[in-house]
Amino acid sequence: MDKKNIDKKDIKSKEIKIAATPYFFIGIFLLSSAMLAFEIVASRVTSVIYAHNYVFIIVSLAILGLGCGGIFAFYKWQHTELNEPFKKLSLYSSLFSLTIALYIVLTTSSILFADNKFLYFIIIFVPYFFAGIALSLAFRVFAIESFKLYAFDLAGAAFGSVLSIWILNTMGGIGGILFIGVLGSAASFFLAGGRKILSFKIPMIASVICILLFFADLSFPVLNEVPIAEDPNKDLYGMLSDPDSNMELVESKWSAFGRTDLVAYKDDNAAMHLFIDGAAGTAMYRFDGDLKKAGRLASALTLGFSGGLPFLPLKNYEKDSLLVIGPGGGREILLGLLAGVKDITGVEINPDFVDIVKEYRDYNGGIYTDFENVDIVVNEGRSFVRGSDKKYDIIMITIPLTKTSRSFEGFALTENYLFTVESVGEYLDHLTDEGRMIGVFHHAPETLRFITTLLTALRERGIKHQDAMNCFYVIGKGMNPVVVLKKKPFTYEEMEDNYKIKQILKGDDVYYSYMPYERQLKEYADKQTAAVMPSVETSQSPPMDHMDHAKMGHAQAPATPPMDHTKMDHTKMDHTKMGHGMDMSSDTAFFNMIMADLLKEKPNLNKIIERVRTDISPAKDDKPFFFKHQKGLTAEVLFLLQVVLSVCVLIIVLPAIFMRINIKIVNSIVLFVLLGAGFMLIEIAFFQKLTLFLGSPTISLAVLLGSLLSGMGAGSFYGKRLFKDNMKRIKMAALLIFISVIAISFVHKFILNAFLANTVIVKSLIASSFLIPLGFLLGIPFPAAMNLMYENGLGHFIPWMYGINGVASVLGSVGAIAISLTHGFSAGLIIGALCYLAVDLIL
Repeated sequence: MDKKNIDKKDIKSKEIKIAATPYFFIGIFLLSSAMLAFEIVASRVTSVIYAHNYVFIIVSLAILGLGCGGIFAFYKWQHTELNEPFKKLSLYSSLFSLTIALYIVLTTSSILFADNKFLYFIIIFVPYFFAGIALSLAFRVFAIESFKLYAFDLAGAAFGSVLSIWILNTMGGIGGILFIGVLGSAASFFLAGGRKILSFKIPMIASVICILLFFADLSFPVLNEVPIAEDPNKDLYGMLSDPDSNMELVESKWSAFGRTDLVAYKDDNAAMHLFIDGAAGTAMYRFDGDLKKAGRLASALTLGFSGGLPFLPLKNYEKDSLLVIGPGGGREILLGLLAGVKDITGVEINPDFVDIVKEYRDYNGGIYTDFENVDIVVNEGRSFVRGSDKKYDIIMITIPLTKTSRSFEGFALTENYLFTVESVGEYLDHLTDEGRMIGVFHHAPETLRFITTLLTALRERGIKHQDAMNCFYVIGKGMNPVVVLKKKPFTYEEMEDNYKIKQILKGDDVYYSYMPYERQLKEYADKQTAAVMPSVETSQSPPMDHMDHAKMGHAQAPATPPMDHTKMDHTKMDHTKMGHGMDMSSDTAFFNMIMADLLKEKPNLNKIIERVRTDISPAKDDKPFFFKHQKGLTAEVLFLLQVVLSVCVLIIVLPAIFMRINIKIVNSIVLFVLLGAGFMLIEIAFFQKLTLFLGSPTISLAVLLGSLLSGMGAGSFYGKRLFKDNMKRIKMAALLIFISVIAISFVHKFILNAFLANTVIVKSLIASSFLIPLGFLLGIPFPAAMNLMYENGLGHFIPWMYGINGVASVLGSVGAIAISLTHGFSAGLIIGALCYLAVDLIL
């Protein structure tokens, strides 16, 4: 394309003389609301079907679809004027709503569709492709109204982010998607600009279909439930599809947190299981509420579950209080009750788990409702600990990996913050002098990563390495090792009792073991003229006087638990499917080899970590990916980076090579790439930091998007009045964004820590107090850049730039994850700020 085709004749074209009616802006608001709500609700539906890492693709596909829609609009109408633009806007908005309805119909109609990932993600891409066409055309036709148009676009997105939570809590996944389709249909009516919508056939047909489907499903379910694809991460699929498990689905509940399922054994009433998004099963046991008659159940929990073993040697004064983070179906709560703990607090992030356990009080003995010494709090565990001034004898966390997405960008898991260097320090601060933290893990790599994390935390507290190695012990029954940590080294006397636990279990699937002073215990026992402690090599069991089960509240200690251990701890699953490819023998050898290195007089922790192929480095709040075992970038992120870079070449580089473009267009390309990538880098980094502060990813998402997008809407609406020309607006706004983000990155931690103990409402207001002003600045550059192109006679290129901005946003989104995995969230925030500084310098 030569310069003659892009001169100022474009300004005088007929299409810019069309007035934007109030109906049009309402339509943009509704369309943006439907787009954002669909993105969030579809991510929840996808989290049910697939593993958590696939949810990240939803966010990328949404932005990519918008970008590709803009590119399509650019090529289709680049040489023509847009006659009847309202009709085109209404048409593509209605196609957006119709394909949303088609998505949920196809998803629920056949498990074959859910198993075909390519088709599944294509049908999610299509609605955003149509929405991208509509929005890019709107910006082209009404470029002179870019500030106002962008304001309604962002305000609608902010509303949609909050609306999605209400949709999920009231309508669930299926009904919620159908409702969003109706919302998109309403947008097509308003985008007709006040024209006679009845004359537009396709919008009318799409609206009728969406409305009929919604009300039909509301009256009586016409669609099947969302299926769970065959995936090793989906425990529920494995259980329900296994003919030997003999399990059935009892009930399901949808909420903004996800889909919670309750399943039971048809031939065994001893336990039921709760799942969130088809993963992370947690047991709920049948219990009549009488602690005095629960001898068999008590023995099963203390000897059949690794997490019960550390309760055996505890004295009465060491069982005054227990904090359970993530009790799920209540196993750890029941364990505490049977062990005689006087005061028990359970902090569960999933409100549906709590509601179901309370609802089934007749089955579980009312462990959440009928015991005065039990208090169940719905909150994120780390946030609860940070806001509490109480100290506990026991803090217990059992395998809190949900295998389901809780985050905005769909990769990081909320539970990762429970096992970081900072979190270990906070747990130790909330333990009594005799208190201990109990952590239960899947396998050796997780256990070793927690050990390096706790060693780092203890070192930061001034404890020498050799003393730190005596502050914890490890023992594992079955495939679940348990780590017990104290703030001070264990004494010989304490380890004598703990060592007897190992001997009780000798020959009974004890795969993991590390005990401080293990070799010295025999000599210590001899000197005390007590019972001789056998060495590791002997099979002789020690006397049982210290381990009198009757004194510990257990009627007897049967040789084997009365309940099937596979049903209790979900160990029917192949060990290789639990995130670790080794068999038990190699797993144990791997564990022993690393522990031997750590026991050296002056071990080099960094060299030990580097030598291991699995990532066992300490997890920190700024890089909290505790359950990511692969070093460096994951295969999914590398694949997405390659795909996005390829798309960038197709959408940005190749057209620029084949078209004869001038320096103004080159500058515009660079400008929109930096704006798109920079915004996503900043947004994702802030989401992660807010999740830890607010305690809930759902609340964090609502506060982030609601505050940031509403601020951006205000910035877009009023930004035109702040500076004289668009070039100056972009330069000044970009510079202020850079300064603001850098300033916030340095002071936010001190500000947020000062308000940790406040309510969620107060903390949300604090977060909004710096997000809204930042959003105001972020809302200025994009519409100003659109307006600048219009002024320079480049209006026909606006849809292309809209697409470039969308693709760059996907690149920023994937880049944010890659940077976070390798260098932490703060690095992503700084790089995002540097993108805006580059905008200022380039202009």
